[in-house]
Amino acid sequence: MLLLLKKEWRQRKGNTFISKLEPIHWFAVLYVVLFLVCAPWAAEWTQLWVWNNSQPYPWSVLSAHFAHWSWPHFWTNLCAFITFLAIYGRYLSARSFLTYCLAIIISCDVYLHFAYERAFYLGFSSILYGLFSIAALIHFKTTKVISLAVIGFLIFKSLSQWLMPIDNNLYGIAVASDVHIVGMLTGVGLFIVITVKQARI
Repeated sequence: MLLLLKKEWRQRKGNTFISKLEPIHWFAVLYVVLFLVCAPWAAEWTQLWVWNNSQPYPWSVLSAHFAHWSWPHFWTNLCAFITFLAIYGRYLSARSFLTYCLAIIISCDVYLHFAYERAFYLGFSSILYGLFSIAALIHFKTTKVISLAVIGFLIFKSLSQWLMPIDNNLYGIAVASDVHIVGMLTGVGLFIVITVKQARI
């Protein structure tokens, strides 16, 4: 009797929502937690997480990408991230998702350290540009209409941001269009590397 009860409990446990979550979902939850930790609760709090070009905190190489200047800035990027997961999350493994994110963050941090000219940087947009670009290119065959729309949108936004002055404001903060483009180009670069690697197999 005890064994039957234990077996039934395990079966019920196996059917719970949490047990059905894939590893990528747990990474997504972690990202949302980072969003909330670095959220714009107060100006002094936000300053702890931003990339300061004159004297950056060591942790800002990561935290700056999850910090946001205002709540509209926060919600826009969070909704865009959820949209990304809704479109492409089913096609990505946790390993590929984490690899893409790390590559985008590292490339953007290198740019921030050596070429960025503004006083500070914060926001998840550059990661979004990179994630959307590589996912749309890799999974184009399975999501042609959506991916074509995503690619068109990225090209339009990148060209418009490239042509407009960097001090144009959005959500009360200057748009770091150059970092967005670095993120997108990193995604394109990852796609090229993966395509070449697969062609050699």
